[in-house]
Amino acid sequence: MADKSSKCLDCLFTVCGPKGSVCCAIFSTWGIVMLVVLGIFYKIQAVPLFEDLGLEETLDHPLTEYNVTMAYDNAASACWGAAAVYFAFFLFSVTMAVINIKYRQKPKTQ
Repeated sequence: MADKSSKCLDCLFTVCGPKGSVCCAIFSTWGIVMLVVLGIFYKIQAVPLFEDLGLEETLDHPLTEYNVTMAYDNAASACWGAAAVYFAFFLFSVTMAVINIKYRQKPKTQ
């Protein structure tokens, strides 16, 4: 009866294989680092990122210091939110790798 439950756990919890889960964990790590650093640069209002804010001065919406500051803060928050999603996916990938190692390495008894 214990064999049936372990087989069921293998079917339920292994969404991707060991190589795929490690690859996803590596890409997630890079995404987290890149987005956190980009969020920091937006938070300190780095001038080279101004063009990426998409702000245009019109008669209805002039560029004020407040508008620019809010645009930088919104972009920083978006980067950090995306980094949080990458972190959740990183945890999922590491969990898949551990489950694959734990359940796939068991010697099969006959």
